Amino acid sequence: MKPKSTINNEYITMKKYLIISLQLICFGLFGQQLVNIDSSFQNLVTQYKNVGVSAAYSVDGKTQWTASKGYANANLKMEFTDRTLTRIASITKPFTAICIMQLKEKGALNLDDEIIKYIPDYPKKGKSVITIRQLLTHTSGIDGYKNSKEAINTVEYPTLEDVTKLFRDRKLKFDPGSDFLYTTYGYVVLGLIIEKVSGQSYAAYLQENIFNIADMKNTGIEKYGEKYVNKSVLYHMEKGEVILPEPNNLSNRTPAGGLYSTVEDLMKFGNAVLDYKFITEFSHNEMMKIGFPLEQGNPYGLGWFLYGSKGQEHMIFGHEGGQYGANTQLIIIPKIKSTIVVLSNTSETPDSNIKKFAVQILKKLLSENKE
Repeated sequence: MKPKSTINNEYITMKKYLIISLQLICFGLFGQQLVNIDSSFQNLVTQYKNVGVSAAYSVDGKTQWTASKGYANANLKMEFTDRTLTRIASITKPFTAICIMQLKEKGALNLDDEIIKYIPDYPKKGKSVITIRQLLTHTSGIDGYKNSKEAINTVEYPTLEDVTKLFRDRKLKFDPGSDFLYTTYGYVVLGLIIEKVSGQSYAAYLQENIFNIADMKNTGIEKYGEKYVNKSVLYHMEKGEVILPEPNNLSNRTPAGGLYSTVEDLMKFGNAVLDYKFITEFSHNEMMKIGFPLEQGNPYGLGWFLYGSKGQEHMIFGHEGGQYGANTQLIIIPKIKSTIVVLSNTSETPDSNIKKFAVQILKKLLSENKE
């Protein structure tokens, strides 16, 4: 393992979020020869150099297959398992979106409310008005990280209010509602709205309304510098070699990508989504509506990528994530009550191998459940 190195390039794995168009697998699927899941899983470590990886899938809410390989700590030879704590990156966004929908169901907010209703001092950009719905669908015009210092953050932001001060005065990329731009900071604002409306911290609200409901005992907000039992070391691939990346404080993106979890817990989360344990079926269906039409790639709903074929986008949905020490994929298939989770502790491994492996599982499940 190479020693820690300084990485100057801005690392935003989610710049690739439209490249792997999962909806394409729904066409001509059943004439294809399916790969062996077990041997393909082994390749994630042997061929693609993920230091540690774990995956699982369920049908009818029951786990049918799970596997883990490699190390949570290569130096100590500590194995990576389905209970290893690791960053989940942007899979955090559906958590935040569901919290917003819960508050909507309680009558505490409306999706088309202007955000200044809940954050009165948030600057208004001329005639531009940002709504909660636009934050959820990445159509607010709020830009992403300004530079590598923000993407690879070393500053501790004590509150979400402090984070918003970082970007709130910047010019919008476009008029709200007129275009799509995937952005972390829009979900930071959503986290602050959750706090304002609920009267709880974002962490406390998640614990009470997501983690407790789904019995997720090994999921939480990563605190910079804190030591966790059974948490993976972070690894990153640079120029074909695995290194220990520079530290990255996630306090500037908590509601968008600041959670750690396990494969076991994310399976619980996915199955709870399928069982409507967090929100009603009506609210769930609202989250499945396309937020903005895109010419290519997977459209985005309210906190979810929609992976189904054209006209049936809501039939397969989920989220992916990438940041230092995290390469993640969550896919949910309502018709067969299936959840797919793949987590790696190594970022920037080649050929989008984590996403492609999740797609291989998806192909297998669709092939076996054609009806």
